Amino acid sequence: MSLCIDESLKLNTTQFAEFTKTLKLRWQIEIQNTIQFLKWIKKFNRLQENEIDEVMSLLGIDCRKFLEEQTPYMTTKEIKQLADDGFVVGAHSLGHDRFSLLSKTEVEREIVESCSIIAKMIEVESVPFAFPFSANELSRQHLKEIYQRNPQVSFLFDRNGFQPEPEFIVQRIIADAPTQEKQSNISQLLFQAYKTEARKKIVSPFQFKKAKKESTCKKEQPLSQPFQTSK
Repeated sequence: MSLCIDESLKLNTTQFAEFTKTLKLRWQIEIQNTIQFLKWIKKFNRLQENEIDEVMSLLGIDCRKFLEEQTPYMTTKEIKQLADDGFVVGAHSLGHDRFSLLSKTEVEREIVESCSIIAKMIEVESVPFAFPFSANELSRQHLKEIYQRNPQVSFLFDRNGFQPEPEFIVQRIIADAPTQEKQSNISQLLFQAYKTEARKKIVSPFQFKKAKKESTCKKEQPLSQPFQTSK
């Protein structure tokens, strides 16, 4: 997908017009500019690989040739060397999809199979797993079950700052990302964590009272209609 984006940005006005004309014939979509194309292509997921391949073909991209010449990925030998040098090597899914869009079965497959591949590659019993994008909207109970029944899966890494999580989920933090004032972002992450916890404590009781009130109102039938005015 990133190759499609890079190549589309190289097209001149005439070439882009011809390209979008072909897209319209194939997918019945109207794309007027690069921004619209980027929004459209980014909606594709790994299950639509054939369609992504079609777009690559339209842009004249030879994926195999690119991989051979540019070698953007580490080799098995290089990854093993990292592990031998003391680095912790983990998994990051099979296809880097947004897990919130996947079924529970697909989520488990992405986690377990990717961990199995890396564990076998570096000859260890288990490896950690970092969620692509985030684990938001995923059932913590389901993740706990995956963690407990698959020994090749070590800790799970999310990216929600200092937000509390179950003991098997660890937050990964970009601690050296500068703020606008070019200072550490740790204070902002801490502030956001406390702010979220405070909001939960304030909102939760009201949600409970509201739910209880609605439940009571359903059971009770009004005896009269107050605040009616006579004509």
